[in-house]
Amino acid sequence: MRNNNNMRSKFWALFKKEVLTITRDRKTFVTFMVMSVLLTPLLIAGLGAFQEFQRKQLEKEEVVIAIKDQEVDQNLSNYIKANSQIRVIDSSSFEADLESKKLKGYIDLNKEGTQIIAQFVYDQSSNASIASSLKINAIVQSYAVLVRQEILDKNNLTELDLNPVLFSQITLQEVQNKPSQNDLVLLLLPYIILIGLIQGAAQFAIELTAGEKERNTLATTLSLNASRAMIGISKIAAILLLSLLSLVLNVASLMLTFLLMPADAFGPSQPGVENGALNLNISLGTLVQIFLVLLPLSFLISSLLILLGTYARNQKEGGIYILPLILASVFIGLTGQAFDANTPAGIFLIPLVGHVALLKQVLLGYFIPINFIISVISTFAIFFVILFVSINMFKREEVIFRK
Repeated sequence: MRNNNNMRSKFWALFKKEVLTITRDRKTFVTFMVMSVLLTPLLIAGLGAFQEFQRKQLEKEEVVIAIKDQEVDQNLSNYIKANSQIRVIDSSSFEADLESKKLKGYIDLNKEGTQIIAQFVYDQSSNASIASSLKINAIVQSYAVLVRQEILDKNNLTELDLNPVLFSQITLQEVQNKPSQNDLVLLLLPYIILIGLIQGAAQFAIELTAGEKERNTLATTLSLNASRAMIGISKIAAILLLSLLSLVLNVASLMLTFLLMPADAFGPSQPGVENGALNLNISLGTLVQIFLVLLPLSFLISSLLILLGTYARNQKEGGIYILPLILASVFIGLTGQAFDANTPAGIFLIPLVGHVALLKQVLLGYFIPINFIISVISTFAIFFVILFVSINMFKREEVIFRK
């Protein structure tokens, strides 16, 4: 019993020492906290502001087009010319004028029977040309509505007469009164969570390992009256604490960003937008499920960061070793759209990939126990392997003291 108490006291002493090492540089730690809270909102708000600025700039630009073979349907040509948002000019070489930016695009008119075929040619390399295609499409569609209504009136028909079957769509979640998530939320949330989990703790993991090598303080730590296994575990525990703190701050700031962001921040209203804000349907139960999914991954990431930092000779080399892990998390985080409630069970054996799939299922309202159990077993199996390797790293003098 006394030995157990002694081991616990040594562990907590080492753990406090590692946490104090992390927080000793107040400037770095405060920067970490501020970036965890503000980086996500700034990135999302900045993206939305840039898109809105670009949209307004494109709206201000005059849309200059030409119409090829206007005689095919003079009424349509005149309707387009009468629109105040469009200026129609003559052209002798449509493609050359479009390529030289003299035109934003041109309409090629043809006719098959009684049907008018209006094809708009635009330049994909020009944002202004792409924007003009949307305006021209809206104008042509409004003309088509007028012509269709004239035909209906002439033949004493209504729109219902032309649509004998009314087809609509509704999601299972709506039928079951389950919350639905905006596509932007489903895309960004797993990505932000993974980046927050890894990036927030990476710099401090390097500081506690490769950084101590550079400062020649690691030898002092190893000389303490504690096993090297306990020293390694205490470092992993300290980084685990930082990972979870970074995770909580990133997710909280992301939630606030979506709740407070204007509905039109990323353009016209879209599914999942309600009451003037991007809808984020995350209940307390969903947050608990997200935490349960990420807790095993936090252990794995913390041990892996310590392993890479221990093997590195200095902080610069440690940063190089961790960079592939960060890039992998970015790529995997953005592939969340590929997963759904029917993702094969084998996917959950793969760290990071399986956790993104689990997060996607949780956000969709599905917490599938068997998938969670597979992921937990796989993650902790790999964690114990990395933990074993990390502890053995601390026992190898040629690794600990190499320069």
